[in-house]
Amino acid sequence: MPIRHVLHVSDLTVSESAELGPLLQRTSAAVTAAMNPEQVYVCLWSHADAVPGHLHFVVQPACRST
Repeated sequence: MPIRHVLHVSDLTVSESAELGPLLQRTSAAVTAAMNPEQVYVCLWSHADAVPGHLHFVVQPACRST
């Protein structure tokens, strides 16, 4: 991911975007290994009050209640 400030995924360079898939895959794999969830959700959030601010990826495990 870039060190520079980016507001939109479409603003990523080819090199930056090439890093994104493997990074999200490794992060999701780590969450899966640590928590053994039924699913891991990867979501992009980039705004507050409907104004783009930053790229924030949320990697969230979804587990059944026991």
